[in-house]
Amino acid sequence: EQLITEALQPFPTPSSIRILEIGAGTGQATTLFAAHGCEIVAIEPGSNLISLAKQNLSDKPKVSFENCRFEDWELQPGSFDLVVAAVSLYWLDPEIRSRKIADAA
Repeated sequence: EQLITEALQPFPTPSSIRILEIGAGTGQATTLFAAHGCEIVAIEPGSNLISLAKQNLSDKPKVSFENCRFEDWELQPGSFDLVVAAVSLYWLDPEIRSRKIADAA
């Protein structure tokens, strides 16, 4: 929870920010960000994990899921205030990840 609070600290109103989460898994971090009222687009290639995350976050209307790989997802540049990822960065194509993450904000 402290890491989430620190990540949101630069934003005076967390409920007004858009977050791109790469590799949402079952939605553990997603749940913590959603508790602050953030709008979240969570990308996850595992359809079984997306199903669990949707169940875990069914009461959070500002959270949406994209079942695909980040490298294949069509990003609209400049549409996010914050990009978060944990272990998923390791799995991303290094030729694509840095440029695409930079374009997100």
